Amino acid sequence: MMDIDQDTFIDINDLNTCLGNLSNETFFANNGEQLAQSAGVSKFSSAFTTDAAWFPKEKMSHEKAAEVVKKIKEALVTKNLSFSSFFKRLDGNNNGLLSFAEFSSGIESVIKLSPIVKEQLFALMDTNSIGMVDYDSFLEVLHITTVSKPKVNVPDNFNWEESIIQKLKDYISENRITVEEAFKTFDKDFDG
Repeated sequence: MMDIDQDTFIDINDLNTCLGNLSNETFFANNGEQLAQSAGVSKFSSAFTTDAAWFPKEKMSHEKAAEVVKKIKEALVTKNLSFSSFFKRLDGNNNGLLSFAEFSSGIESVIKLSPIVKEQLFALMDTNSIGMVDYDSFLEVLHITTVSKPKVNVPDNFNWEESIIQKLKDYISENRITVEEAFKTFDKDFDG
């Protein structure tokens, strides 16, 4: 569980992430009472109340992220901070990666967010699910807008192309079209 970056050994970044998250307010604030009330459950369970994680894993929805990012951008404009200077401010140990502890405590200097919102936003930024966020992942989330769509990885295949060709062949044979007639159908500018 402590090998956050899953590189088969525990280094200083792994330890900093684990130990830094122990001071998170979701651990100790009234034994999670406030979080339980906000979640509407008798016993609150977050990423930090389970034994399986040292960092948040439940991601925020795209729509909610767009709202939160808009407020963060407004706060950054008010504080006259660029994205890069904001990241540097959050990166307390200057290693180019944000742990949840750094993110959670650093963002408070710019905007107040609830612990749940911080957890879910961090999890959204943590594209590798290792408890660390690099600058590119950070930027990707800060560029979310209500217009943008989440990235969807679609495997590359050409089955659609083959199915279209087969449909064309079927149409030509069903309607008994000659090859010349079919060619003329596609030759819109009649240049041969």
